[in-house]
Amino acid sequence: MPYGLIYWHTDHPDDAVDHLAEPPDRLAVPSYVRWWAQGHWLAIEDKRTEGSGVLFGTECLEIFRSVSADGGLEEAVVANTHRRRIFPSTARADIEDAAAGLFRIGLLRPASGL
Repeated sequence: MPYGLIYWHTDHPDDAVDHLAEPPDRLAVPSYVRWWAQGHWLAIEDKRTEGSGVLFGTECLEIFRSVSADGGLEEAVVANTHRRRIFPSTARADIEDAAAGLFRIGLLRPASGL
């Protein structure tokens, strides 16, 4: 529900992040996002919208695991390189593009201290 998202941001002004800016080097999963692996998929529940779970692809699951480990995307790049058997530069571009998309919709945020 789009109104749920608007209301959430209105009720949490101290939690504002410019999601249209370039994503930082270190990312974190926000406290309003609950995530888990569902097979090879990333399952998400976003408390801002109170919607049911949404599934994202394996690449996004690799990103969430990597960001949860150390805030960076290196683990996701390595996993994507091996899983798809592609060049590391291609894997990095794909991971950075997917992470930027997750950042833009608020499912990732700058890691604390940035």
